[in-house]
Amino acid sequence: MEGQTVRGMVTKHLDNVMNNLDKLPPAMIEKIALELSVLLSNVNDEITRLESTCAKNKLDILTGEEKTSNAEANSHIEASDEYAEMRKLKGLYKSMEEVIRVIKFRLKRLEAEYKNMR
Repeated sequence: MEGQTVRGMVTKHLDNVMNNLDKLPPAMIEKIALELSVLLSNVNDEITRLESTCAKNKLDILTGEEKTSNAEANSHIEASDEYAEMRKLKGLYKSMEEVIRVIKFRLKRLEAEYKNMR
């Protein structure tokens, strides 16, 4: 999966979840939490792929014919599209973790409300 595709899919899903969370029944909220967990795994896979790509590119820069310092190699990598995408995905990963926490909190609150109604 391309990073942009994963990011776009997750962002759309997160927007939908946050806009409708209070309107959804607990079973649907649980399903959404599971889906987000799977998407979180996909995002992590993409981050890992991009980290590996950046590391290989850095190694190529350092072992190339031109003498390059570690700092210069880092600068080249940090200016790359792969690095920028990786940073965006890491931010998305953190956002997803927070949304999952909110969903879990919402489920606990609904469970407590349900028990109080009995």
